[in-house]
Amino acid sequence: NVTGEPTQPRPTTANDSASPPSTQDIMDAITALSASFNQKFDMLTEALTELRSTMTSITERVTTIEEATTNQETRLTCVEKQCAELLDECKRLKDKCNDLESRSRRNNIRLIGVAEKEENGRPTEFIAKLKLLGPENFSKPIQIDHRVMIIHERLSSG
Repeated sequence: NVTGEPTQPRPTTANDSASPPSTQDIMDAITALSASFNQKFDMLTEALTELRSTMTSITERVTTIEEATTNQETRLTCVEKQCAELLDECKRLKDKCNDLESRSRRNNIRLIGVAEKEENGRPTEFIAKLKLLGPENFSKPIQIDHRVMIIHERLSSG
């Protein structure tokens, strides 16, 4: 059968049982079987082609996702490093700020008995011209802040 459809076996009769099938019958059966195999192989080939296409698509998607993940990991590593550096810098700046505040307090002087705004907006010039400093001009002894005393004690003992 040339159409590719398998042929039905012929019903056996009393005459057929004694005679062997003809060469044409065998060729027809082989052709039908071959057509059936070809049809099945074509279906398998189509299925394999479709599977290959799907696998290629999935492989491309996985590759894209892996690349994106690698890029994100790299960015995350950079951000973590920058965050650690910024935390260190923040701590360093806080320490520096505390140190500067402490040092600025160390140099402050409090003048008691001088009227408010007496310096006329020029405190440095006012203090430079102030000639009242000296033990004979104070009714009470000069009071020294405790922080200055601690520093003074450290300097004199060292």
